[in-house]
Amino acid sequence: MEHTYSAEAVRSRLSSEAGRFHPVLLETVDSTNDYLKREAEKGAPEGVAAFAVAQTGGKGRLGRSFASPPGGVYLSVLLRPALPARRTVWLTALAAVAAAEAIAPFTVGVVGVKWVNDVYIGGKKAVGILAEGAVLPDGRLSYAVVGMGVNLAGGALPAALAARACALDTDDRAAVAAAMLNRLAYWLP
Repeated sequence: MEHTYSAEAVRSRLSSEAGRFHPVLLETVDSTNDYLKREAEKGAPEGVAAFAVAQTGGKGRLGRSFASPPGGVYLSVLLRPALPARRTVWLTALAAVAAAEAIAPFTVGVVGVKWVNDVYIGGKKAVGILAEGAVLPDGRLSYAVVGMGVNLAGGALPAALAARACALDTDDRAAVAAAMLNRLAYWLP
């Protein structure tokens, strides 16, 4: 079944809480996190949510690569919490909980968080999370970018990952993207 994947298709499914997010769909980008970090440096406001059809340089923690073939949901959100940088370590955990809740309706498998930045279904990775940011000289956070990559049924996982990764039982990227933002909005202060 073909589903429309556009900023408007995501926006139309957002809860009132998630209305603070402003979806932007990118065809292909190096990384949605890198894109939003560049936009943040130019002064982009909090709430910009960048989605990519595909990423050429998806990344994970510790500089690892993150396979991002067309057909998945690759999204990042720009946040500007008025907090000291040392108090934002919870962002990754919050995103993991939000992602686990968001994907549960799209699978029959058991969803769990592998502390702290991966969400698994039945023992296989389905979502990767990466939070990054920039700190001001006074120790306050200038911005944070929280990225989440979700494998979907419509995306072809590389053969090397098939043994340890899985995909959601849907190819409706707009529904999954909106669910991710809805749950993220629920948990964010």
